[in-house]
Amino acid sequence: MSASLRIYQFRNSAQRKRQVRWLVDLAGMTSMKLRRKTVICREGWYYLLVLAFIITGSILREVNLLLVMAGMMFFPFVFNWRAVVVGLRTVNFTRRLPRQVVAGDLLVVDLVVEKQPSRFSLRRPSSWGLVASDCIRRESNDRRRDKPLRPRLIFWRVPVGQRRRDSYRVRLNRRGRYEFGPLTVSTRFPLGLVRRTMVVDDQDTIVVLPRLGRLTKQWTNVFREAHIGTRSHQKKVGVLEGDFHSLRDWRPDDGQRWIHWRTTARRGSPVVRQFERQQNQNLLLLVDLWRPKKANAADEEAVELAASFAATVITDVCRRGSSYLHLGIAGSEIVSREGPASVGLLSEQLEMLAAAQADSTDRLPELLSRTLNTLRPEMSVVIISPRQLDTSDTEQFAELWADPGRRTSIGHIVTINSGSEEIDQFFQLD
Repeated sequence: MSASLRIYQFRNSAQRKRQVRWLVDLAGMTSMKLRRKTVICREGWYYLLVLAFIITGSILREVNLLLVMAGMMFFPFVFNWRAVVVGLRTVNFTRRLPRQVVAGDLLVVDLVVEKQPSRFSLRRPSSWGLVASDCIRRESNDRRRDKPLRPRLIFWRVPVGQRRRDSYRVRLNRRGRYEFGPLTVSTRFPLGLVRRTMVVDDQDTIVVLPRLGRLTKQWTNVFREAHIGTRSHQKKVGVLEGDFHSLRDWRPDDGQRWIHWRTTARRGSPVVRQFERQQNQNLLLLVDLWRPKKANAADEEAVELAASFAATVITDVCRRGSSYLHLGIAGSEIVSREGPASVGLLSEQLEMLAAAQADSTDRLPELLSRTLNTLRPEMSVVIISPRQLDTSDTEQFAELWADPGRRTSIGHIVTINSGSEEIDQFFQLD
């Protein structure tokens, strides 16, 4: 065991407690994955070059005054080296960020730095000129397109035993799962000759949800006309779940709780509130995240627009409630999630839609074949794709057309192309 980790038998119990506390702090520091490195800056090399020239001249010319000057110049270099080493000692960084954010919204990330008391220095100096550089990387199959972002913050002074907090702001315009970290902290204080760098492997993850827009009336008409099955299976929503429509005269089967007393007193006869009865509309929403192998900016925009359209649709359905929602995504892999429309289902499907990645492999026929096997009665089937689809294509959907039981379902499927102007009739981004 090294001398720095030995526990001596102290007569005073207070000294023993301080020693144990120091070991606990040291264990906490070593549990973090830290990588420290000290390098000489470009200015430092220039400084050493001048210093070497002076030393060489003093030796060749035997000038003692130059040798004394060289010794005086060597001290600032050693002092700067020691200052940067002590400045990053016992410094802890913490990153705070939300769990989710919508694409395009302003993301605020807080960085908290704390300077703990050092057991190796009696004077316990503060840390000066700390430059914290974070790394934001999007999880993607193509790392060359998604270049990491590197925001920076500067903490001018962090006193011992205190915390300093600062934040940087960034906009993540593309949906997906983003990784934050590692965090690189460096300092060159005070002379800028030597740089001390510390890499903290503290990584966090955030989910960037697709952007939401608004649906048009044309989408409502398409949603109602895309039913498969008989209307005898439809369930009507009760009065409590309807929207207020108008006033009408009281009937013997009406309850007293729906009487509009102000109008009743004015007219002298009972008047009740009438609610618009809505119908449950179950939805099977399929999202095709296909893109060509050599995709351009327009292809990428069409994929993101399809994801935003799907996110807006499932948000609208889950907020209305009283429906059954099935979301299927064909991208780099096939994923699906279904259940009664609720806030919990909305959160799961939005995260699933955010993490889905586009791919050049056509997996839509396989997804459609899977989902049509579990199709519920009176369920609307809508496919959102960045390309033009033709469900009557017997080559692309050969497996479906080979099954006589699913041929009738294919004719009722509604396809919407997000890569054309057709999308403007149903959906508009905010």
